Amino acid sequence: KHITPLAGCMALTTFFYWMIDYTGDAEKVAAIMTSVAVFSGICMRVYQPLMKHYGLNEKQVGFFTVHEQVEEKIKPMTEYIEATYTTKEEKKKIAQAVHLSHAHELLFFDTILTTPI
Repeated sequence: KHITPLAGCMALTTFFYWMIDYTGDAEKVAAIMTSVAVFSGICMRVYQPLMKHYGLNEKQVGFFTVHEQVEEKIKPMTEYIEATYTTKEEKKKIAQAVHLSHAHELLFFDTILTTPI
């Protein structure tokens, strides 16, 4: 079956490929950490409603609950980036990467929420 990808969803993947070619390591890590944090937050919000409204058990929602520990894993990397990359220009590039990551995540999830099944 031929599947046509949704442009809003493809944009997130394209953004990360763009990051590979056009940004430094700190920007890449910051963008990925932002994306992981957003996705983890969503996972933590949906697992209980899945259990309540669809009768799924803890094992069935295990993929979603595994993200509970993400924040404690990201914190040391965030602290390292903040301590290591301190110039105005480095901070600006990192802030831009985080902003773009948020914007592409929003576009991805808005596309999913607004596309009829």
